[in-house]
Amino acid sequence: VQIPKRKFKENLSNGLKLLKKDSNIQRLVVARFLSNAILLAGPFYVILANQQLGISKAMAATYLSFEMVGYLGLNFLWAWLSNHVSNKRLLKISTICAFIPPIIGFVSLNINPGYFIFGLAFFFNGAALSGTSMGYTNYLLEIAPEKSRPISVGLVHTLIAPTVFLSSIGGLILEIFNFWILFFTTFIGLLISYLYIKQLEEPKR
Repeated sequence: VQIPKRKFKENLSNGLKLLKKDSNIQRLVVARFLSNAILLAGPFYVILANQQLGISKAMAATYLSFEMVGYLGLNFLWAWLSNHVSNKRLLKISTICAFIPPIIGFVSLNINPGYFIFGLAFFFNGAALSGTSMGYTNYLLEIAPEKSRPISVGLVHTLIAPTVFLSSIGGLILEIFNFWILFFTTFIGLLISYLYIKQLEEPKR
């Protein structure tokens, strides 16, 4: 189904007007954009495991199972927080989970934490991805007026779309600099995201 150009331009214009006058949605967009800093280092923990920690490629590949367990295993907790506590609290906790992988990465540059401890980087990476995805979507649906909800959701997704390239940027950082700079950049992005989350309004239920 083709969307008429006038309709698209109208929706874009309405979305930008909404963004301009709603400071809470502005903070949400910035927090959501920066939360994807987790994607900077995401693909490179396997390389660190293989090159720095001496874990074989076959064993390093099993870390994807850790990530899948984290992604799916904590969904019940995220859903409970979203339904019974608050989506803002969900965002705060899942973003704290996102801090753990780069911290483990930092530690691993100096000492070998072992196979299972390093696996926690993947577990919490998966947990953070599922938690933030659920939290941001549900928070936006909660705060957006019913009339402008489709426009709000579309606008936020459009504005964060460029973050799909963050893994490539992470690879560039690693190639030009090193793992330390990559993890530091990831951590700072997540920290700023967390500070913006703290400023989000708590919707009344």
